[in-house]
Order: sequence, then structure tokens, then C-alpha cells
Amino acid sequence: ATNSPSTFLGGLVVGTSTPATTSPNYVSFGGSVVVIEGTSSASIPLTLRGSGTKTGNYLQIQDALNASLLIVTSSGQLGIGTSSPSQLLSVHGNAFLSGNLAAAMITATGSIGAGTSSPAAELSASSTPGSRSATTTVYLDTPANVGGCIQLKSASGTVYRLYIGASDTATTSDTGRQSGIPVIWEIGSCK
Repeated sequence: ATNSPSTFLGGLVVGTSTPATTSPNYVSFGGSVVVIEGTSSASIPLTLRGSGTKTGNYLQIQDALNASLLIVTSSGQLGIGTSSPSQLLSVHGNAFLSGNLAAAMITATGSIGAGTSSPAAELSASSTPGSRSATTTVYLDTPANVGGCIQLKSASGTVYRLYIGASDTATTSDTGRQSGIPVIWEIGSCK
């Protein structure tokens, strides 16, 4: 190990003297300044390890103007679009997920929109007309033996609840349409 910095004016290849030119990725990394290639299928191509009392970042990726694009702090926080991530994962900017998102809890500092990119309120759910066979926009489901409760708080601080018990059922009329369960808003919190 050495403490002096190294300067590479050309390309640096680590782990092999003959990079896999037959790799489908060769064209994309052919212009890279540094290439790190694993020596076997079980090898770890790169490990970053800090000193005993490391306080600096482990990894930083910046643009040409030194703006942070991606950062890994010494405490393991990953920041995308920020140089100071406040959580284990901090993304500053928009994100697109093509798959599912599972979370134990979601705390929003702005509005949440489901089916809309322009929420009309703190929580907005919208469906495109004709995109579904029914008019259900919000669907809440609870275990069969528990029932469900919706709680609203007015600007004056009064709390209202709408409770549907586990044994409440809707009936079907002779036209095939379900007759609703009577809706009663009560004052008080969900129990």
C-alpha cells in the first residue's frame, strides 16, 4: 500500500491484462478510463473500505461542474441528486418505478396522487374514464374479522369516523345491483 496519489494519463485496467473484448458490454466500456474486471465468477470486482474513523464519503459521482449526482456517505446513506442524504436512501428529484413499491410506512411532505400527476389535494385518487368497468377510485380492504374505519379531522379539530363492522354486508336487489350499507358519520376517533 502507498499513500502517494497515482496519475494515469491513459486507461487503467485492473484484474486482467486482456479485458474481455468479446463481452457484449465491451463497446460501452471501451472508452472508459478505468475498467475493473472480476477474475472469476465468484470474485468481487470492487470493494471500498474506509479507515478506522472514516468520516469522508465512500463514493462520489459528480458532473463537470462538481454537482453531486450520486454519493455514498461514511454512514452508508445513498444520495441521488444530493450531496447530503438525510435518510438511508435520499432521492432529490423525480423517480420512476416500473415495478411495485413496498413500504412499511410512507410519509409525504407534499401531495400524493394515485392515477394522476396533478393531485388536487394532499391525497388524490383518480381513474381515467372508461379505463375501468366500475367507478371504484379508492378501495380499502381489512381482515374479515376486523371491519374497517375511515377517520377525518375537520379544520376546527373535530374528528369524525365512518366505521363498517366485520358483520356488515350489502344485499343484492332483484335488478342485480347491490343496495348500500347505510353510511353514518359519527364524532370520535376510530377504535
